[in-house]
Amino acid sequence: MNELGLVNDESYARRLFRELTQGSKHLSIRAARYKLMEKGISRELIDLIAEENPVDEYEQVKIILSKKYNNFADDEKLRKRAISALQRKGFDWETIKSAMTEFEEENYGC
Repeated sequence: MNELGLVNDESYARRLFRELTQGSKHLSIRAARYKLMEKGISRELIDLIAEENPVDEYEQVKIILSKKYNNFADDEKLRKRAISALQRKGFDWETIKSAMTEFEEENYGC
């Protein structure tokens, strides 16, 4: 399988990293790194992939807010749920807070 190129940790790790950060998961870089380490990918390879594939976490948070929590400005319970979900995805509080503020300004004029 190795000779045929069917077993290639590097290409697998690159695909998985892109899927986790830019695909349907929209995880933070920190969470994506953790998932790759769980799969047995070396830290050096993960560092290389993360460096080659920069992710704007600020924009990732705004994408998640627009897809799942679009009306969080009107509902305090939904706001707390959104914050909790974003923290579970590995985003830090400062990124969440600033992205939520900008999202509200852009969409609600607050």
